[in-house]
This record gives sequence, structure tokens and C-alpha cells, in this order.
Amino acid sequence: MITFVENKLSMTVDNNKIIWNSNYEKLLCYQKSVVIFDLTYHFCNRFIEKRDRTYDQMIQAARSGKQNIVEGHADMATSKESGIKLFNIARGSHLELLEDYRDYLRVHNMRQWEDYSEEALTMAKLAVEHNDSKYFIELAESRPDSTIANMVIVLIRQAISLTTKYIDRVCDNFSKEGGFRENMTAIRLKNRTKLLFGASHRDNRDNRDNRDSRDSRDSRDSRDSRDNRDNRDNRDSRDNKER
Repeated sequence: MITFVENKLSMTVDNNKIIWNSNYEKLLCYQKSVVIFDLTYHFCNRFIEKRDRTYDQMIQAARSGKQNIVEGHADMATSKESGIKLFNIARGSHLELLEDYRDYLRVHNMRQWEDYSEEALTMAKLAVEHNDSKYFIELAESRPDSTIANMVIVLIRQAISLTTKYIDRVCDNFSKEGGFRENMTAIRLKNRTKLLFGASHRDNRDNRDNRDSRDSRDSRDSRDSRDNRDNRDNRDSRDNKER
């Protein structure tokens, strides 16, 4: 059985049937990606001109980070390789978006929060405690562009970390228990073994029946032969007496 506690994802083989239970909305990396998308949409509409190519690129990168998690999680049901590839695309999209926010701060001569600054640590704590877009949008409403950009940078870093941990967990489970194809192969081998065993059992039974039949026929033939010999001897004995 494959089980991920974080998103209640499980794959079981029950009576030769593979059952996959999956809910991508429970994934923490997905929940973070929704917040990132919503904040990026809010940020771009407030601070970036729509005719600027950066507007579309940032929104598309945020969307790609979210959508590829959804698609990758669905693909895990039949192909770990395909699912992991899509999760890697999601991680790459978030890295691209992270660079866009860094570029924005740099070209506008704005400060990026240092990793262990008070602002970064406070935001990291809030990002751990909350996964609701509405909460962060309300915070962003009264914040300047530099603060929102730094908020999203912290969230993106968390999303990338969570995505990486999820990929590592999938790879670890795959190495221990296999995936869909491996479990299907196991089922086919099990069924094939049953069929071969059943056929072998029938052949053995038929051979045993045939052997018993031959033994019975040989025994009957032997008995008939003895009876015939005895009858012939008796007849010869009578003939001799009569003479």
C-alpha cells in the first residue's frame, strides 16, 4: 500500500483491483500555489501595466505552478514518471516567478528582505499558519508593492520546498513499493500463476485418473486371463478323466 499522510493519497491492491484515492486540494504545495497565484494576480493588476509583457508572464508562471500540480497529481495514478515530471515543471514555474519578483525589487531599487530579517521570519510564520488566499489578499490591500513582492517571495520559497519534499516522497515510495505498472504486473503474474497452477492441477488429476483406469483395466485383464486359464485347465482335466 502507498500512503501519503499529507494529502491522504493512497493506492491499494484489493482482490486484484487497484484503487486510487486522490485529493490534490489537500496538498500543501497546491494550497500555497493558489495563494501565490491570487497574490500575483492582485500584484500585477495594481502595479504592472497590462501592456507590459511582464504582466502576462508573471500571471502565466503563477498559473503554471498551480495547474501542473493538479495535472501531475492526477497523472500519479498511472505514471509516476509523468507525474513527477509535471511537479518539476510546477517547481520550475515557481522559480521563474521568484526571479520576476526579485527583478521587480532590483530594478525599482527596493529592498529584498534578508533571509533572517524580522519581516521575513514574521511572514514565514504567517505562511505556515495560513493557507487561505483571502487572508493574504486582505493583508496585501494596505501594503505597498515592495512588501507584497517580498511576501510572495517567502510563499514561493515555501511552495518550492513543499513540492520538492512531495517529489522525494513519491520517489521513495516508488522505490519501495513500485507504481501502477508494477502493481498491474504483479496482478497479471498472480493470475497467470493461478491459471498455470490450475492447469497443472487438472493435468495431474487427469494423469492420475488415466493411470488408475489403466491399472484397473490391467487388473481386470489379468483376472480374466487367470479365469480363462483356470477354465481351460479344468476343461482339460475333465477331458482326461473321461478318456
